[in-house]
Amino acid sequence: MYLGGTFDALPKGGILPKQTDLKVRIGPPLLLAEMRRRTEGMARSESYRTVTKLAEEAIRALAAGKVYSPSKLEAAAAARTSLDPTRKSS
Repeated sequence: MYLGGTFDALPKGGILPKQTDLKVRIGPPLLLAEMRRRTEGMARSESYRTVTKLAEEAIRALAAGKVYSPSKLEAAAAARTSLDPTRKSS
């Protein structure tokens, strides 16, 4: 879920919300079975980082007005991994 305009509606330290437009975009769910498939064989800490990155990418897509696409995220993650010099290849 992406919520836009919330800071304008209730800035830090504000007590009462201002009347303003908010953007709310709800994407498809991140399915537990899919997250388990993507993190199979990873150390727990690495799997947490992977799921967090996928969730962040899904939210960024919603913020940009795009639809979350698991295949696009998977391709983007693979491209980043292949460019990461600190990651060991299997």
